[in-house]
Amino acid sequence: MSFIAEFMIIEIWFLLIGMAAIIIFKLTTGRINLKGLLCEKNMANKFSPVRVQLLLVSVAVAFYYLLKLFKDPTRFPMVNLKVLLALGGSNLVYIAGKYRALYKIKM
Repeated sequence: MSFIAEFMIIEIWFLLIGMAAIIIFKLTTGRINLKGLLCEKNMANKFSPVRVQLLLVSVAVAFYYLLKLFKDPTRFPMVNLKVLLALGGSNLVYIAGKYRALYKIKM
């Protein structure tokens, strides 16, 4: 591998580690507020299972692609249709819940 390619890989790792360190620092000092992240905003901070499922599916998809990338770092992983449908379905459930709450539709 050429010197430039190795140098760029090292620089990307420094960038990613630096960004992670900044985010962790801001989370621990309270500059990034996570209060109410899993609660409905318009219902007196009532717990929202729809937000939890969206968060869990999004994190699972991110880790799935990260693991695929670590298996073969020479190319970006192809988009799997089942994973794409799971992520899209999760977002659709979240948006449908928002729509239902906005227009007060009873199910």
